[in-house]
Formats: sequence, C-alpha cells, structure tokens
Amino acid sequence: MLPSTNSNLLTIYLQDPWDTDEDVLIQAFCDAYGAGADVITASIGRPDGFADDPWALVANRIADKGVVVTISAGNEGNTGPFYSSSGANGYNVLSVAAINVTGNPNISTSDPSAAPIPALFTSWGPTNELLLKPDIGAPGFEILSTVPSNDYISMSGTSMAAPYIAGIAALYISKYGGREMHGSGFAKMLANRIVSSGVSIGWALGDIDLGFRAPPFQVGTGLVNALKVIDYDTELEFEPFSLSDSIQFRSTWTANVTNSGNQTVVYSFELETQAGVEILDPHYGIKTAYKLEPLRIVPPVSLPSDVAVVPGETEQVEFTFGLPEHINDDYLPLYGGKVWIRGSNGDDLSIPYGGAAYDTEKAFDSMFLGEPFITDRGANWTWSFNTDKSRFDFVELSARLDYPCFHLRWDIYTPFWTEIHWDYPPVVGESGYVGAAATMRDADTFWYYDPSRMDKDQTVSFPMMRVPRGYAKHWWFGKLANGSYIAPGNYT
Repeated sequence: MLPSTNSNLLTIYLQDPWDTDEDVLIQAFCDAYGAGADVITASIGRPDGFADDPWALVANRIADKGVVVTISAGNEGNTGPFYSSSGANGYNVLSVAAINVTGNPNISTSDPSAAPIPALFTSWGPTNELLLKPDIGAPGFEILSTVPSNDYISMSGTSMAAPYIAGIAALYISKYGGREMHGSGFAKMLANRIVSSGVSIGWALGDIDLGFRAPPFQVGTGLVNALKVIDYDTELEFEPFSLSDSIQFRSTWTANVTNSGNQTVVYSFELETQAGVEILDPHYGIKTAYKLEPLRIVPPVSLPSDVAVVPGETEQVEFTFGLPEHINDDYLPLYGGKVWIRGSNGDDLSIPYGGAAYDTEKAFDSMFLGEPFITDRGANWTWSFNTDKSRFDFVELSARLDYPCFHLRWDIYTPFWTEIHWDYPPVVGESGYVGAAATMRDADTFWYYDPSRMDKDQTVSFPMMRVPRGYAKHWWFGKLANGSYIAPGNYT
C-alpha cells in the first residue's frame, strides 16, 4: 500500500497483447508524458528482442526526459533465452521479471519453503544485441488484484510485477520529488537505485537448486528491495555490465559510488557468480527453459580495491572482466552474475554482468529450422488470388527462425531464376527481380482467412527488419511491396 503521493502515475494494461498495435502504445506514452506523468507503467508487450524497436526507442526517450518507465518483461519463459519483450528492451526502461514469493513453489521440490524463486513463466533475455534484460524482479505469482465488479482475484504474470516497481518509484517520488524537481536525469538515477537493490534468488527450473542463483538473463538483479531504494545513503551510477560475445567483448566498466550520508563509508567489492547455461539445442536452435541446466561459469575479474568515500562525495571505480575459460563455445554458453558493492554502513548494492562465451555471428549463421514451406498445391502451384471463388486461393508461407533475424526477405523473380543471379540490393527489372512480397498484417495470429472480417489489403511489406525468433506465417495475395499487384505469369 502507498501513502498519498504527489506523483503522477499512468498505467497501461491490456488483457491480450495482440489487442493493439505499437502505434497506439507509443501515442499513449506520449500522451502520458505530455500530461506530466512522473511514472509510466505498461503491462503489455510482444516477444521482440531488439533494443531499437520503435516502442522501446520512444520509451527510452521518455525515460531520458526524467520519467520512470516500467514495462512487464513478458510471460513466455518456457521459450527460453533471447525472447525479451518489445518496449521493455529500451535503454533506461525497467524491464520487470516476475518472482514467486509465496513460499509455495509451483514446481515439485523437497524444500517447499524455498522462496523466493523465479516464476516459471517470466521471459528470458538478453536482447538480441546481448544487452542485459530483464532489469529487476518483483512479486508476480498469485497476486491478489482488483477486477471489475468491485471484486478481487488472484492473478499471476509479469503484468503484476511491473506495477509493483512503479509503486516503489511513486513512493520514492512522494518523498523526494520527481522530474520537475530533479530534471531529466532523474529517471536514470532512480532506475539505478531500483536495479542495484535486487536480492539474489535461487535457481528454479525443473528443480530448485539453491546452490545456484537465478541469472540476470532471467530475473535481472533479483527481487527488488524497496527499503534500499527509499532509505539507502549510497547511490550507484552505472550501466549494466553487458559484456557481449567473445568477438565484441567489452572488458572494462566503470561505476560511480556516491555517499549521501553524514559519515565516511568504506566500500568493498565482491563477485557473485550466478547460473550459466548452455543454450544450444541441436534440433531447435535455442533450448526451451525446461532443457536448461545450471553451470558454474566464472569469468576472470579484476575488482577495485576498497575505497573510502566521504559524505557528499563521489568516487569512480573500475572493473575489468576477461572471457571465461574451460568452456565449450560450440554449446553456446551464457554466463552472468553481479558485482556487490558493500558499504561499512551496511549498504549492500549490486550491478549485474553477463555475456555470451561464443562468437554470435558464427553460432547463428543459419537462421531457419528446415526450409521455409509454401502451401502445397500439388503439381500445379497455381494461384489466382480470387478469394471470392475460394478463400484459400493465396500463398501461405510458413517458416521457423531458430534465431533472431535482422533482415528477412521474400522476393519474387522471373521463371527459372537461380541464386547464381543474386544481386544485393536487388533492383526491380534487373537480374530477373520482380519485387518484394507484401504479407497480410498479423496473418500468423489467425487460423484461416475469413474475407468477411479480414482485409487482405492491410499488408506489411518485405523486407522485414528485426524479426524475433520463432514460428511465423505469411499470407500473400499477390500484392508487391510497391503497392502494385503481380501480373499473371510464371514466377520463382
């Protein structure tokens, strides 16, 4: 429960993430910013994985103006790593994982008192750019919530966790003021306070194993501690230590430690290694969560020496990481943990780190699970695109991406074209290139085409950019990316 606050908080919640498009969410965020909101929280999203998703970019820019933004991390945890949610991927946007704090784990265990643990449904990061997401966890399992008709019901989901973090932000603002008082850097400062407060929690996939801690790719720094956010004198300024892969590896990181108390504090530094995982599934690309097993992967780290910070002063400290040794990069290991900053005044805060101990470009050189499949029309392979005659008279292309794809094409060529004639970028009229296809919008959300309630002219054109991994279905009614319709004839 929150006391009466002076903060302005706006909540966006939809029962089904497919109920709206991102342009509506972007407009809602802009409206909330214009209305003077100090905190915006959204319990919605779709698996996307890219930090430069349009909604993520807008959310980041709003956060850069001083508004605290919290967005649910998603409920697709069973899908495994690299399945983070659209808007939550933004820089300085708090992606919130769900934690089970009931003491009644939703999986079998010989130690039923072992809580908190990750909720099994909470979605995994990192982003496709290997940025650490989610950022922080909050209670999201069996949460008593209000519903219409003046009633209450127990609900689970990261949609329950995100407003919990927003509430902590509102509580802080009610005591110390928000963006109007502190300026555009306020949201970044408060996000750092929230992230650094996280308490590590146990591993819980298949079995609870308290010998391992849940990794940052699943729960960020762990369970938020509101008392640390509100009351601690120590403040950290940092970026999460996203170490990247073995080729783009970034070894050196800094953080600023500020003592806002009234006595000198000596800070020490400690590494906490959390569960690593090998994510390769030789049949399906990336393992589902239930196939992941915790591993101890410890990177070499040079930690700062103890540092004394006098009241009102800030000291910068440096951390240097090395690549983990004695690992098999063929199995695509992810590793992570956090660095603790412990003050002699009792303040305990942490910064997450994580990376991929493999070469991403080499690992993900083949994007598809099998070959993309076009609706079997027998020997004819003929379509008239006359849905008045038959609602099935169109091309259905199904494909499963093992890994995220930055640039996905579906191109139409003249007959007998082969890949030896491939030129990039393709130019209409050259080397047999006719044009790119345009698929009906959201085709993969429907079981079948119903012309009475669907508009085949509402399309999305190829090439598609920043496509998340997983199954996708595309319906082509003969429309090309330039808006014209393909002429009768034979094509490749």
